[in-house]
Amino acid sequence: MKYEDGQYYDGKIIGIRHKKLGERETQALEFALEMSDGRQDSVMKFLSPNALPYTKERLVDLGCQPSDLTGPDWLRKINAKLEGVDVRCKAKANDKGVRLEDLYLPKTGGVVIEGAASPFDAVADDNIPPHAW
Repeated sequence: MKYEDGQYYDGKIIGIRHKKLGERETQALEFALEMSDGRQDSVMKFLSPNALPYTKERLVDLGCQPSDLTGPDWLRKINAKLEGVDVRCKAKANDKGVRLEDLYLPKTGGVVIEGAASPFDAVADDNIPPHAW
């Protein structure tokens, strides 16, 4: 599957790894994902001082408690909470192409209703009070 910039794609978290990237050994969490088409991909959330608050916020949004993010077994606790969680990933273009950049919980609530009778048909004009202005 080829990703399109700005589009969202559905997947499931299958694991999270703590990594060091590049010559600077930038720390990151790699979220391994199984996408809805069965392919595997990943999203990196960085742990640099500037990115850390956003990564923490995302982990909490996905279902972790702040206490899950501390202590010697923090990575095990994160994996236990998030493995199997359905996510929606946003694709973004960069100098290396279009990749998945961020992940969110899928929006819930509300169902599209098609072909239903108009709810406004039941309201007679004589039931509508005159404008007060």
